[in-house]
Amino acid sequence: MEKLFRLERDLLAATTAKGPFDPAVRRLRTSIRDGYEALILDHPAFNDVFDVEQSLWRLHYREIEGFRLRIRKLSTASKVNVGMEKQEGEANNTRKRKKGNNKEEPLLRALISFKSFLAEATGFFHALYIKIRLQSGVTSERFLSENNPSDEFRRCMATCHRILIYLGDLARYKEVYGIMDITTRDWRVAAAYYKQATVIWPCSGNPYHQVSI
Repeated sequence: MEKLFRLERDLLAATTAKGPFDPAVRRLRTSIRDGYEALILDHPAFNDVFDVEQSLWRLHYREIEGFRLRIRKLSTASKVNVGMEKQEGEANNTRKRKKGNNKEEPLLRALISFKSFLAEATGFFHALYIKIRLQSGVTSERFLSENNPSDEFRRCMATCHRILIYLGDLARYKEVYGIMDITTRDWRVAAAYYKQATVIWPCSGNPYHQVSI
């Protein structure tokens, strides 16, 4: 864990110096991610003390925030350029429209990159969810039927519960940033993850709150 903390500090410094989207920064982030995954799978009791899977989520969430900030800035710049076009009048309309399209390309690239990142993160967390359950021998039926769970079973339930919430959040972001028309967004995938989380840990209010959002 101490090694991962050092890598986290290195990541912060590299992100500050090179930006969150630099290839070297992303490679370092992937190394940290793999280290957290190994801790969760190989030392599950360790997770109780240090909330390793939450550190793993924060690692992804920082990149999500970086994408969201970048998209907001590019979206604002694009709207400003469109407004300037209209003020220029019809005489230069064709030339200005081409400029506007060029200005919108970085926004489209950022949205595509964000969508790719969300898909990758979803695949990672879903695979981790399956690995944890297989390792602990926990089936869907056992989630519902266990009356006197062992410490290992409770630990597995708590971790899977949180991972399902993360998967719900990722699905929600994919709808928000993948489909700009709010009337056509489909929240069923995100809601399904949140509802699965309530089945595993009914007394937790977090997934109910996320469903209401």
